[in-house]
Amino acid sequence: MSCGPELAKKSISNVDLLSVASECEGYLAADLKTLVERTIHEGAVRSLQNNVNEADFLLVQDDFRKAQKGFVPFSLRGVKLHTSDVSWTDIGGLEETRKVLLETLEWPTKYASIFANCPLRLRLLLYGFPGCGKTLLASAVAKECGLNFISVKAAKPCALFFDEFDSIAPKRVVNQMLTQMDGAEGLDGVYVLAATSRPDLIDPALLRPGRLDKSLFCNMPTLQERTEILKALARKLDLSDDIDLSYYANKCQGYSGADLQALLYNAHLEAIHETIDSEKFLEKKTPSTNGRDMQFVCFSANSKNNTTLTAAERSQLTERVLSPEKVVDEGNDKEQNKRS
Repeated sequence: MSCGPELAKKSISNVDLLSVASECEGYLAADLKTLVERTIHEGAVRSLQNNVNEADFLLVQDDFRKAQKGFVPFSLRGVKLHTSDVSWTDIGGLEETRKVLLETLEWPTKYASIFANCPLRLRLLLYGFPGCGKTLLASAVAKECGLNFISVKAAKPCALFFDEFDSIAPKRVVNQMLTQMDGAEGLDGVYVLAATSRPDLIDPALLRPGRLDKSLFCNMPTLQERTEILKALARKLDLSDDIDLSYYANKCQGYSGADLQALLYNAHLEAIHETIDSEKFLEKKTPSTNGRDMQFVCFSANSKNNTTLTAAERSQLTERVLSPEKVVDEGNDKEQNKRS
């Protein structure tokens, strides 16, 4: 669909271009051109489906959203991005840790003009007990802040996340890691996140200012946090109205977030077992067309270790398949002869 300058201005009057631009971080001019072409195509398809005249053609925000689905900018082609469906609502507790993560990762991008002359720490270490939500936090913050979640250099803004950092950079094995960390110092919009359950195994050189500047402790959840975690996990399950999650949260002192998730999933599995009549399925047999149990014939290898059927075996197999009643009766006669 062709459109002149006047129609072009009119067609985007209902589009929030500032919002679209905020979702195009790292896009080159060629990427933006391709995105606009895809958007016009989406709008044209929608207009044709709704029988809209060319003179009344208007692009809407949803056209840009559809155009961005599956579109990869040039700077990210060949780079494996890690997508996550985890959001803040899926995480219970850790309020202070979330607050620091937002201040460090979201605010510099959201309020770029304010933080232009006020650089913040760009490298954080999440540490704490296993199962306390360190990896979950990193996945959620990348999605909520609109960052590319990758493990190699790509278009900014992005977050480089190192999970189980103690196994990647233990003491005395840090030379290459130090070089990479120092190389990331001058990069604007690149955030480094690391998570570990054993901070004592990490070389102190990696924890000095300028590398991993700040460490955030992910502690075991409190009673209130355990209740919030159970409520977040319960959204994905069908729970009875008479279940009091706060009661079970009080009973689960010392449980981590991963333990609480396992508790709910095990309870879900128990409910499934109670719903399904196990004995009915175990006792059910596979019937044949005549109501008798299906008979299976096994042929072992011959003396030459050859499993190919001979003519006699093929004849026997055909007889058993086509006349199962006769085979069963013969088997019963043999059994009676043995008993007699």
